[in-house]
Amino acid sequence: MSTDRRHDCGWSLEQFHALLDGDLDPTRESALRLHLDRCADCRGRANEAARALAELRQLPSLPCPDHVLASIKERARRSALDALPDARPVAIGGSIRPVGWGLMAVAAAALLLFASRPRPVPPPKEHDPTDHPPIASTREIEQAERQVMVAIGLLHAAGRRGATRASEHVLERGLLAPASKLGLALRESSPPGTRDATRSP
Repeated sequence: MSTDRRHDCGWSLEQFHALLDGDLDPTRESALRLHLDRCADCRGRANEAARALAELRQLPSLPCPDHVLASIKERARRSALDALPDARPVAIGGSIRPVGWGLMAVAAAALLLFASRPRPVPPPKEHDPTDHPPIASTREIEQAERQVMVAIGLLHAAGRRGATRASEHVLERGLLAPASKLGLALRESSPPGTRDATRSP
């Protein structure tokens, strides 16, 4: 590694995200800390990224079926190919792929549609022992809505600050898992005749 790289802000931000992910070797960490000591702008961005990750780690875990997460990741990958020209590299599943901020807009729009959609109240019926329990309680759905909004806000703020990567932890736990739960709940609350249209491919 050349000495010049230690003063490269773009390189330093990439290394800082690797440090947050636990993937930075001691030599690069030493070079990174040297740059952060000398560059107030990068130091501010690094502190903001660390705070964002700390906030996300404090959110409750919202487990979701693996096949649903896989489906959403694949759709995100496909949509990224046609995303805005200012697509940024984002770490998904351990690799760097270009994901445009169009994905954030899609997620936000989906959330708004879900939140504003009238939720049908099913008519009372006798208990049927074969009925499956609901995919999530009202409280869990409200928590998922808040969690998606927090994740979108943090990712948007990181983009404005020039961050070049978002860890898989941020994307999967903060955005994909709760968004998946919202999607499942939306499908469950749809009238029987429309459920096929909301089913994941």
